[in-house]
Amino acid sequence: MEKIGYVCVSFVNKDLGDQIKLLRDEGCVKVFEEKFLWGDMDRPEFYRMLRSVRKGDLIVVKDFSCLAQSIYELYLLVNKIREKGCQIIFLRECLDTSKENGSLIFRIFKSFVDFESDFIYERQRERLEYIRFKRRRSGRPALKKPDNFDAIFSKVVEDKMSIAEAIMLMGISRSRFYVLREEFIKRARSSYRMDAE
Repeated sequence: MEKIGYVCVSFVNKDLGDQIKLLRDEGCVKVFEEKFLWGDMDRPEFYRMLRSVRKGDLIVVKDFSCLAQSIYELYLLVNKIREKGCQIIFLRECLDTSKENGSLIFRIFKSFVDFESDFIYERQRERLEYIRFKRRRSGRPALKKPDNFDAIFSKVVEDKMSIAEAIMLMGISRSRFYVLREEFIKRARSSYRMDAE
């Protein structure tokens, strides 16, 4: 069994010297240095360390913030370490996952992660339901018919104006023109039937 150190830069402190010295004093035979962080889970040195460790090795870090920025991320990365048959020590928090109290703490972390996942899912579901309800209640907003539509459309019917000219004068799209045309024809037919009766 070997002690392997892992250090990581922070936004406040870019100097890894103090962390490295602390881990060397703890007996770490090798220290992996994360000098750049490209994203929350993008830690190339961490994964290089995972590939090199052997079952039974002990990973040592200064504190939680060195390994993760959230409980969710912390739980995932610690799980990756334990899947390799290794354990981890957090010096500042005095937490060792090879001990019973350390294992218990991470079971509690898992319950928080599960709760957070369920909570996010429930909030997303409620939000989607609310959006669907609003759409059913309000529907698509009706588009107003241009005031000059009937007069201009009559000229189109009488071949006194082209459709392109009519669209330009009314300031509507071609598809909107055809929708209004169908409505106009339906009204005209309905009016003709009423007059016939």
